[in-house]
Amino acid sequence: WGCMLLFMVWYSSAIILTKVLAHDPDLAHEPAIQKWWGSLSTCLWTCVIVTTLENWTVVADETMDVVPAMSMFFIPFIFLTAFCIMNIILAVVVDCTMGYAKELDRKEEQSRREELTTDEVQQVMDYLD
Repeated sequence: WGCMLLFMVWYSSAIILTKVLAHDPDLAHEPAIQKWWGSLSTCLWTCVIVTTLENWTVVADETMDVVPAMSMFFIPFIFLTAFCIMNIILAVVVDCTMGYAKELDRKEEQSRREELTTDEVQQVMDYLD
């Protein structure tokens, strides 16, 4: 569900930014806007780049050279996606791993108890012989 939440944030951001930046007549001729925000698929990919923090400074610098107010987008977007949502995904992975570890411990404890029971039966049988 964490991945679905992340995709929803990316997709909704891509739709809004495509409408705001790529379809603005004043910005339609700007190469940086078309390069990073020109279509929905390009915009979606740019959101992924910004979330993973891979060359996000290049995206931000080129975009903010044209639209300085985009800093009001980048800071909250990075905080929301890169830090909050990615930590939710990491927490789910850790929770699953902890669940598997507990199951393994339970199985080991059960196996140890079975060995003790077998040893006790063997001792009783040896005693009776």
